[in-house]
Amino acid sequence: MKPEQLIKEIIAHQAEIIGTDLAMQLAVKYSGVQLANGILTLPEKMPKEIVNDLIVGYGQLFGQSSVEVCLEVIRKHPSNEVDVLVPDTYRSRIKSK
Repeated sequence: MKPEQLIKEIIAHQAEIIGTDLAMQLAVKYSGVQLANGILTLPEKMPKEIVNDLIVGYGQLFGQSSVEVCLEVIRKHPSNEVDVLVPDTYRSRIKSK
């Protein structure tokens, strides 16, 4: 799985709860990603760090429920596709498919 796909999904699921504008503003603020015309641009850091920054950022503002939304997105995918993208701190909370 491409990192961009998982990151877009996390942002999209957060957007369903907090709204598209706020979800994207927070994604930019906490992880540095950019989204323009449907094209996601990742900052120059490891995708695992970006995923972690998104989880932590959303969690800081909206609590554990936002963290769970992010983890649910990850859980939807087979572990062999997302393993390299899962931050170590959350690995034990992700049940493999």
